Amino acid sequence: MTLSEKVKEVVILNEMIIDDYGSYEEAMQDGQIAYFDFKGQNIINPFFDETGANSVDPVEYYGHDNIERFISVINWDNFQE
Repeated sequence: MTLSEKVKEVVILNEMIIDDYGSYEEAMQDGQIAYFDFKGQNIINPFFDETGANSVDPVEYYGHDNIERFISVINWDNFQE
């Protein structure tokens, strides 16, 4: 699984968790959302910039270290390729 595919999986999981909780705020308060801080914003979908308005390449825009931290919440050994 590529880095981009892993990021997509985490974004999908975040969306499912937010749906289960009913709101982003409740899911964040419970510590259930994968995210990283960038310029004072919690990034939960790194395919968009910190404003949420512009599509970006996650690694180019946020840097490899931030993206690795973002996907580290998942035990990738449990995913099939």
